[in-house]
Formats: sequence, structure tokens, C-alpha cells
Amino acid sequence: MTDQDPTAPEESGESRAVDPAMAALARARSIVRKRPWQVRGQIRPTTMSSAAPDSRDPQLLAASMNSWLRENNYQSELSVAGLVGRWTEIVGEQMAQHVQIAEFYPNDRRVLLVADSQEWAMQVRYLIRQVQRRIDEELGPDVVTDISVQGPGGKRAGGSWRVRTGRRSPR
Repeated sequence: MTDQDPTAPEESGESRAVDPAMAALARARSIVRKRPWQVRGQIRPTTMSSAAPDSRDPQLLAASMNSWLRENNYQSELSVAGLVGRWTEIVGEQMAQHVQIAEFYPNDRRVLLVADSQEWAMQVRYLIRQVQRRIDEELGPDVVTDISVQGPGGKRAGGSWRVRTGRRSPR
């Protein structure tokens, strides 16, 4: 046998029949020549896993979801959804029957509450610190930084009170 490549044509220009086994052996030898560090018998560096936890280990679903939500900035929207969905648990059943969340302003982290009567609106204004504390306990700090309360008619426009000028009675 010669040391020539079995896939190369002969010098005379004729092509000879190629033995598939010889062609596979030639390909394997050329690969070994290109990457000598992968030759069997040589020690090559590996990255072995240890008993200590690392980033390649399987992660818990909750931890993976929390990191994905943080990376994509969905935390505030999810917190607001939690506030709306758990409103009865946060403020209690009686207050939840009379006071609802009307709007959430994500840029200001402000919540607008609407009460079904002026009396309930005044009561919630007195309890605003306790409501803020309960929201912070349930959803975490800085989800809501400001709470506004309105009565059933909403905010009055400036000058909506009836003021009479001139005569004392409408004779």
C-alpha cells in the first residue's frame, strides 16, 4: 500500500475507484491533523460540574419566572394585577364593598380609589396610612407610593359651587 490519499486522482489523470472504508479513514486522519487536542489518549481540560449549585443546574420555576419578569420589566404590571385581584384581602370585605380601585398610574405609582359615598371617602382618607401599609406588606414596598381618594361624584371642577352675586334673593 502507498501513503497516498485514496480519494485523490492518480497522476496519469485517470480516476480510480474509491474504497469507502479508505475514504472514511482518510477523512478521520485529516480531522485529527486539524484538531490534535482531541486525539484519544490526550488529557484535555473539561468543565466538570461539582456538588455545589451553579447556573447550569435546573432552576425552580418560580425563580425562573421572577427573573424573566424582572428582565422584561413586567413587575409593576403584575403587582398592579395582584392589587386589583386581592383588593378584598388587602383592605377587608367591608371596605372593598364600598371602595374600588379606579385607576393606577404606573409612572407615578399612584392609585386612585373611588368610594360609593362621601362618608366612605372621608373614612378612607383617615385610614390612608393603614391601607398603604397593608399594600406594602402584601405586594412589597414601592409598588404604590401615593393613594388618592374620591367620592362618588369625582373631583369637583373649580368654581362649581353656586355663588350669587348682586341681590340677596332671586325675586
